[in-house]
Amino acid sequence: MKKLLLGVGLYVAALLIFLIASVPAHFALRFLPPHLPLQLNGVEGTVWRGLAQDSRWQGQSLGQLQWRLHVLPLLLARIKTEFTLRGDGLLVDGTASVDRNRRIDLRDTRIEAKIDQLPLARDRLLAVPSGQLAGRIERAEIMGNWFETLAANLDWDPAALTAPLPVELGAVHVDLVGTAGNLDGTLTSRGPLETQGGFKLTRSGRLTTDITLRPTAQTPQDLKDVLPMLGKPGRDGAIRIKQALQLPGLPL
Repeated sequence: MKKLLLGVGLYVAALLIFLIASVPAHFALRFLPPHLPLQLNGVEGTVWRGLAQDSRWQGQSLGQLQWRLHVLPLLLARIKTEFTLRGDGLLVDGTASVDRNRRIDLRDTRIEAKIDQLPLARDRLLAVPSGQLAGRIERAEIMGNWFETLAANLDWDPAALTAPLPVELGAVHVDLVGTAGNLDGTLTSRGPLETQGGFKLTRSGRLTTDITLRPTAQTPQDLKDVLPMLGKPGRDGAIRIKQALQLPGLPL
């Protein structure tokens, strides 16, 4: 009898998994929480393995999203998926999981982005960044549309400022650490300028920066001439970019 019950149980479990895997992805979208600021358009495939031609987060188009669900976490009421997001100047791929409390956990996620195409409030920035980003999120825990913890690093290469005047910064490395909903970033660089400093972003959307650009013996003269236009130079010719602003759309 026990063997029979076990066999029936395994059969039912296999049947349920098969049915879930066969459900069209567009049908499953009806069951997403209504408050979730995610929109998926042009959906193809199944819940198990699908594709959305256009994905939007809070109305901002991010690009094409592909996903593949894992089997075993479903038996523990947990969704785990490998995903790839491709958009204009943006590539993100990694592993994400969601538990019954709607906590999102990102692991080993790769990011490539063109800063010029990111939705930044450029008209409110004292120094407008440009260039290419490539980085990795070791882990990020997100709850309520905001992260609780974060460990990540980014390489900004080539790094540049386009305003108020164009400045080439070389290659900048950024380490990101998030705790209790606050994000701290530290910057170091190699290139025509020494870049040191950091920034802080709070859950409320308050961004503060304190970054020093210091010329070296290898800094071209035309670049040295530009620096005083970004701020008042110190005795060593370094300038300090210090600002605070509220990012639009935050808090969520």
